[in-house]
Amino acid sequence: MKKIFTLFFAVISAASLSAQDTKTFFQFADKDGNIIPDGTTIVRDVPETDDFGSAIIHSGLYIKNVEAPDDTPLWLVSDITKIDNGTLQVCFPQNCISYSRVSSNKSGATTIASGQQADIQSEWLPTAYGECIVTYTATPLEKFGKTYIENEGPSVTVRYILPDPVGIHQKDAVKATPVATFDAQGRLTSPTGRGIRIVRMSDGSVRKVIGQ
Repeated sequence: MKKIFTLFFAVISAASLSAQDTKTFFQFADKDGNIIPDGTTIVRDVPETDDFGSAIIHSGLYIKNVEAPDDTPLWLVSDITKIDNGTLQVCFPQNCISYSRVSSNKSGATTIASGQQADIQSEWLPTAYGECIVTYTATPLEKFGKTYIENEGPSVTVRYILPDPVGIHQKDAVKATPVATFDAQGRLTSPTGRGIRIVRMSDGSVRKVIGQ
């Protein structure tokens, strides 16, 4: 029994030590590789226009492998604490997932080569003036069998803001625009033409259009 207890204590101690050491394994950075200190809050309030004419605000965040071995896995945790409207899209490491409510979400596990950085490809797509607040955490992982144990990693908070130029939150200030058109059988089709077409809008709504 004493040997088992000693072994268990050693495993716990090693895990605790590992958690302390991994705090600086990965760091958030900008596109030029400049490190963004842990705990920083960034304001992003300059919208761009996407391919569909809708407003989009990018996080501009990357995760950089500063000290971790190449085979060290990590995942990105996105804690959405406020989202007035629209959707937050996160494409890390590969799959793109959209969120429209307050929630905490984890990406799939991935690795980043030593000295390299990866774009987290996260942006807010607002449908009206307002704010979206997200805390991103780069979480190093240790694999034990088929499970992962999370270690401590850095966090950066992004306040996405779409300012109202007249100081009033107008729900229809940013108009919804078409993002995809389907025929009656659910197949992608041209936005113009005859027959019934289903149009999905940038605010998530769906409209039925009958072409002449």
